Amino acid sequence: MARIKTNPGGNAGAVRIPGLSSTSAVPTATCSPGQTFASVYDGRTCIGFLLGRGRSGIEAFTAAEQSLGTFPDQKSAASAVCAAFDQEGVR
Repeated sequence: MARIKTNPGGNAGAVRIPGLSSTSAVPTATCSPGQTFASVYDGRTCIGFLLGRGRSGIEAFTAAEQSLGTFPDQKSAASAVCAAFDQEGVR
């Protein structure tokens, strides 16, 4: 089950999103309330990140800083990062 969660240090108010990806990996993104940046991880590997763009939505990026587009919510943006990671075939 994929999810967005806090890191071991703990950020209050993080969002948990079940069923984020169909992969066996467990990507996570760390984000505090009102924060506009979240990193997406597969275990200890950063696979991308999300940037809040205000009313425009959430922009998703690969770890190589390639934009994947703007999405209406954090779940769909993180799903795009997972899909791009899966397409790269990096494990």
